[in-house]
This record gives sequence, structure tokens and C-alpha cells, in this order.
Amino acid sequence: MTVNKLIAELEKIRSAGGGRLPVAVNKDSLDDGKGTFQICGVSRATVIFVGILEGDGFVMYRRDGSERLRRMVVLSGEMT
Repeated sequence: MTVNKLIAELEKIRSAGGGRLPVAVNKDSLDDGKGTFQICGVSRATVIFVGILEGDGFVMYRRDGSERLRRMVVLSGEMT
């Protein structure tokens, strides 16, 4: 993906109300299977909902019993 393409995808996310979302990287998409990370290209930027965890590693819930979620932009790569 080129810088212009990445900027265009991020602009779409920002115009849809995602201007203040945190950004994360999907490390699984960057792993070469040997436990090391190589240089890779970014292939997509997507908005997903991620469950928020408590300090003990369990999912955090609201008083009404619903799961606490956070929207994030996730950058995924592909091995080059």
C-alpha cells in the first residue's frame, strides 16, 4: 500500500466520525511463523470493536451486564 492509499483510507475513517480513535497494529499479520517479525507492507486499515479487559485479564462489563467495547483502527500487514 502506498502512503497516498493509506492516507485516503484513514481520511474515510476520519470523515465517518473516527478522527479520535486509537490506532493498533495486528501483529499476527506481521509474524513470519518463526517467531520473528519481518519488514511487511500495510495492506488495510479497518475499524473494529475490541472488548476492554480488566486488570486480571477478564472482560469488563457494565452495570446492565453488557460488555464494554472500544472502537479502534487496526492496521494489518502482509509479508513482502
